[in-house]
Amino acid sequence: MNYLLTRHDKFCDSAALMAETLGYEVLRGEWGEPFPDDLFGDYLISFLCPWVVPRNTLTRFKLCINFHPGTSFYPGIGCYNFALYNQSRFYGAVAHFMEPDVDTGDIFESRTFEIAARETVETLRNRTLCVMLGMFSDIMERFPYIPPKREQWARVPYTRKDLEELCVLRTSMDGREIKNRMRACEYGKFSARFG
Repeated sequence: MNYLLTRHDKFCDSAALMAETLGYEVLRGEWGEPFPDDLFGDYLISFLCPWVVPRNTLTRFKLCINFHPGTSFYPGIGCYNFALYNQSRFYGAVAHFMEPDVDTGDIFESRTFEIAARETVETLRNRTLCVMLGMFSDIMERFPYIPPKREQWARVPYTRKDLEELCVLRTSMDGREIKNRMRACEYGKFSARFG
């Protein structure tokens, strides 16, 4: 059995349709829901998966890969935010082998684009997921062939604590720092705040 782990989202809907067409069983979840830990089979694919896949599940598959919305410079959580905060010129998505530690497995494909001057978290997310969905489609069409390219992550994964710290404003910060953090953290109902 082959599985796609994903969420309920317009980009996930497109990935799920492709995967179902190729004979994958699609399992959807949301943050905080229990992981369906009785899985085993040949291929396990993660596309915006809300779960951290446990080590014992990874060992039950021949090949486990994840599609990550961020370049090798942005593993972990809050990647769009940190790219904007760091004023990066480029962003993108990668496909990598899954390891027990999140976003540490070798990267075998990456795609990048230039970040626009007026980019927001929302626009960066949408552009990234369009690129990632195209990469997903291309890889799934030739799967299980994996190109020999191997890229390493440029840093350890960002954590929720890192993201929470980025969203904190302090009166000791100058106006430029506050403006930069506000741009990097504003998304929907979330924003930087004084703490």
